Amino acid sequence: MPQSVEPFDPARHNRDGFSSGVASVDNYLKLTARKLSAAHAAAVFVIADSENTVVGFYALTSISIDASEIGSAKTDKLFGRFNAVPATIIAMLGVDERWQGQGVGKMLLADALRRSYAASTEVGSYCVMLDVLEGDGFDKRMALYEGLRVRRCATDKGVRMYLTMGDTKASLGK
Repeated sequence: MPQSVEPFDPARHNRDGFSSGVASVDNYLKLTARKLSAAHAAAVFVIADSENTVVGFYALTSISIDASEIGSAKTDKLFGRFNAVPATIIAMLGVDERWQGQGVGKMLLADALRRSYAASTEVGSYCVMLDVLEGDGFDKRMALYEGLRVRRCATDKGVRMYLTMGDTKASLGK
């Protein structure tokens, strides 16, 4: 099984045959990742096999969320009258169907959390956000986040969850 996560290089990483079983995830990797990476709008990371075929990937980007999405006494005290909370979002995460169930998703998630936490020590980010795609495979996707201290956001944007950087640090054993 491939062991390392590395920055996406569209000239080297073959993504043509990638199929996660979710069209929006596949399209992100095949059509959008290169453009967003080139524009520095997303940082995309992949796990590839020995022939540089992508078996899994994720993308990170910075966002600002409304404080009401993660409202609590703590966030009210931290952010006061400021409504915008800085966050890092795992914009997309996908594993090729041939590699699902082999730990690739867990490896990608751990790497995404590690990189998000490391970046937050240089550029402020209160939490890691993720949107869990609904539909077929929802339970499988939710199982990936079990064991983490993820919390559900108060939003009408589907299933949005977050993990504070403090909890991210704890989940990494730091």
